[in-house]
Amino acid sequence: MFDCSKDVRAYHDQDVTLPQTEQEKMRNRRDANRTRLRNGLQKAEKPGPLEFVKQGSYAMKTMVRDPDNDYDIDDGVYFAKEDLVGDRGAEMTSLQARWMVRDAVDDGKFKRAPEVRSNCVRIFYEAGYHVDPPSIVASRRPLSSETYTTTSWPRAAAGSGPTHATFRPGTKMSVRALRMAVSCAVSIAT
Repeated sequence: MFDCSKDVRAYHDQDVTLPQTEQEKMRNRRDANRTRLRNGLQKAEKPGPLEFVKQGSYAMKTMVRDPDNDYDIDDGVYFAKEDLVGDRGAEMTSLQARWMVRDAVDDGKFKRAPEVRSNCVRIFYEAGYHVDPPSIVASRRPLSSETYTTTSWPRAAAGSGPTHATFRPGTKMSVRALRMAVSCAVSIAT
């Protein structure tokens, strides 16, 4: 049987995995947004986050190269449930929490304003990158089994999301899926 492991490893290293320089840029953007969020919340006299937790492919170190720089950094922000109180004294809804995060990160320096999405706030970068900080409320210590996601705070595991997607041959997603599969296979093999 032909051993193609060297070819797969070379493809992985040259065409799939993000180079260290790109990974460093991602970390810098993540850190800048964490600082921007903390400062914006403090300025608005809103509750600060308990902690930030990287999520998704960014956390699993399975981000793959994209020719259009369409990179997604998922960086969960955890708040104490008792701190999220609305203007009238009631518990904040998930939508109110997302707007609070959006307003805090929008310091007027972005060409495209951050957007409130169904389960996160999307922060756009001119180069094609975007950062998605989902707001998560924790009833106890963050990362316990009692965490709540942003869609009306249902019970869920931190960082949980869709477990499948539809891929059509020849599409950008099928190329991403292939790169992701190679990345996962190499990670498992090493």
